[in-house]
Amino acid sequence: LSAVVRTSERTWLYDTGASYPSGSMAERAIEPYLRHRGVRRIDDLVVSHGDNDHAGGVETILRAFEVGRRTATRRFAERNEGFEECVAGSGRRVDGVEFMFLHPPDGYAGAGRNDTSCVLRIGEPGNCLLLTADIEADAERTLLRQPAEELRCPVMLVPHHGSLSSSSPEIIEAVRPDIAVVTASRRNRFKFPKREIVERYESRGIEVLNTAVLGALTVRFGHGARPCVAGAYRLDARRYWHVSHVGHIAQSVARCW
Repeated sequence: LSAVVRTSERTWLYDTGASYPSGSMAERAIEPYLRHRGVRRIDDLVVSHGDNDHAGGVETILRAFEVGRRTATRRFAERNEGFEECVAGSGRRVDGVEFMFLHPPDGYAGAGRNDTSCVLRIGEPGNCLLLTADIEADAERTLLRQPAEELRCPVMLVPHHGSLSSSSPEIIEAVRPDIAVVTASRRNRFKFPKREIVERYESRGIEVLNTAVLGALTVRFGHGARPCVAGAYRLDARRYWHVSHVGHIAQSVARCW
């Protein structure tokens, strides 16, 4: 997982993808993308938690860019200099856009490391993006203690890549997204997203977009307008050898173009 969030003047980076003996996804994808977009400084770096597929590229990013504020889970912040802890209720407004952490609460231990993931809401309730990282059932129940209107976002990251341990019917009903994004690698060994989870969203009329099929996604937000998909890499850069269902899936996407 990695999400680049750009306001009119600033850039946030939420997670940094995985690293492997052959190199990191930050080197192969994130840094080239940011350079292409003219980004020279990351104003805020958020590491949702310490799992490799979320934090593996941190060192690459810190070497390649000037980085401002750095936020992470308590465990990661304690082990990495310069990071502060993400705590529910903390956040700030940047270029008129609210960045608010909804989880974890102060002192929360959770049922496991995934449950302590930093959950970040970007935008106002009702017109926002909800980044959920790898939260599982216990963290979802904790989130549900908040007022329902605080959780409602038209675009939601499917928790934990679409695993069976997450995406309870209750959290889906609370968020009520129009678009649910799964970040998964092609032919991944966990077989994410699980079909049962995809059907749980689709049965509620929610469009599920999978990066394993569509590649990197660009979602555009604007004042007074519903979010829409402005780009899908494997569709935009499609070649004749790409399977036909890529185009089929994209037909129903709420696209900007």
